[in-house]
Amino acid sequence: MYFVKVIEKGTANEDLSDPYGHYIAAGEKYFSGYYMKSVRSRNSNKKKFQLLPTKIVFSPDEVFDAYVEFNDDLTIETNTSNDLIQKAASHL
Repeated sequence: MYFVKVIEKGTANEDLSDPYGHYIAAGEKYFSGYYMKSVRSRNSNKKKFQLLPTKIVFSPDEVFDAYVEFNDDLTIETNTSNDLIQKAASHL
């Protein structure tokens, strides 16, 4: 399971790809954004993330949960994170 901060959505005017091997053909719908990497948090009740610097593109078909609320400092409650992991694992 990956978290992504989505910054753009649309229909590709040309073929799109990224360094991670994602490919979007011209005319297909897509999202673009940045992977969020888990980092150490001083607060055990929250999971902290940072944005990776490489922009990615991906198909809406790859989205499992369309909206997860993060705080402005890119933290999420640990319980919420664990619930999402369990939810994703149950769909495998």
